[in-house]
Amino acid sequence: MLDSLYQANENEWTGCHWQTEFGPRHLNLSRVRSHQARWMAEATSGEESNDWEEATRFLTQVETDSQTARCAAKRAVAMAKSGEFCTAMAEAQIAVDLEKQYPKTSHWKKLLDAIAAMKSNKF
Repeated sequence: MLDSLYQANENEWTGCHWQTEFGPRHLNLSRVRSHQARWMAEATSGEESNDWEEATRFLTQVETDSQTARCAAKRAVAMAKSGEFCTAMAEAQIAVDLEKQYPKTSHWKKLLDAIAAMKSNKF
C-alpha cells in the first residue's frame, strides 16, 4: 500500500503547478521550470530580465523543495516497511511540511496518514 501511495504521488509535485501573479509584471509561473525562467532572463533585458531572475530563484526553490519532499517520502516508505514507524512518520512529516509552504500541494498527507494508521495498528 505504501509503495503505491508513493508511486501515485512521486511525480505529482515537481515544481510550480498553480497560477501565480509573480512580481511587478504578474508573471504566471504555472508549469514554468527554473531553466525556462533562466532562458527568459537571458533573452530579455532591464527590469523584465530582473523579474525573470527573481522568478528563476523562486522556481529553483520550489523544485528543490519538491525533490526534498519526494526523497523524504521515499525514506518514510522504507522506514515504515522496516517497522520504524516513528522515523517514518518524521520523514513523511518533512514532506508534508515542505508542501504546506505552497498552494495546491498536498500529495504527501495521505502517506503520512497511512503510516500513522500502520503505527496505530502495531501498538
